[in-house]
This record gives sequence, structure tokens and C-alpha cells, in this order.
Amino acid sequence: MGQAIQGVPKAMEAERFVLRDTGGRVRAALGMEGYGSVGLWLLDSAGKTRAGVGVSREGSPVMALADQTGKSRLSLTLTDGPGLSLRDQDRTRISLSVLAEGSGIYVWDQAGRERAVLIVAADGSQVLGFRDKDGKVIWKAP
Repeated sequence: MGQAIQGVPKAMEAERFVLRDTGGRVRAALGMEGYGSVGLWLLDSAGKTRAGVGVSREGSPVMALADQTGKSRLSLTLTDGPGLSLRDQDRTRISLSVLAEGSGIYVWDQAGRERAVLIVAADGSQVLGFRDKDGKVIWKAP
């Protein structure tokens, strides 16, 4: 980085910073949330949060993208291993998990019921399975 600019403070402290456009609308915010997380949120011209990156109160980094209504649709969270989830308006519909014990793809229906799964375990074994709307396994291999 360059040299310090005369008259500019070397540090600023606050719990929240807000960036507004020329019309006075909030377009970005950086700060602490009441439930213990910290993040940067980017808003569209209608004031809906469309993207965010932060750290949860548990210490996990999180990235999220939202639709035009502000509902989270794509999120990436790093916990014990990376994971990716795609959401509809109400819940997770598809997730990808990469963990020490193996990787998996999970698919849920509109009611939030797990309907399909593909898992590759750390030892290389695989499982592919499908469930009906009541959760009963209707097909599984091997």
C-alpha cells in the first residue's frame, strides 16, 4: 500500500458502517449483527440484500447470494469442510457436502423432504438412493 495521507485517520472504529447512493438509499453495510456474526452486505437499488459475506458467531465463513426478493438462494459455508446449497424461496433444495468422511449431493423436494442422495465415502465406496414422498427408500445401489 502507499504512504499515509496527511490528515486522514489511520483507523476508524464503529459497530456498523453504511454506504448510501446519491439518492440516500443504503447500498452496502459492514458490521456486527445482533446474533454475533459480522459481515458485509450488498443491497440493490430497491433496498433488498442481494449478496453477503461474513463470519458466523461460531466462526464459520459464509457467502450468500439472494434473489430479487432478498431470499437466500445460493450459500457457501465452510464448517468441517466446504459445502454448497441451492435454495428456493423457502428452503434448501440441493446441497453439496465435502467432508473428511466423504462427499455427497443431496436433493430435497418442495416440502423439505430428502428425495435423492449420492455419496462417495472416504474409502471410495458409493451410495445412490431415492426416497418417496413419505421417506421410504424406493431404490438404492449398491
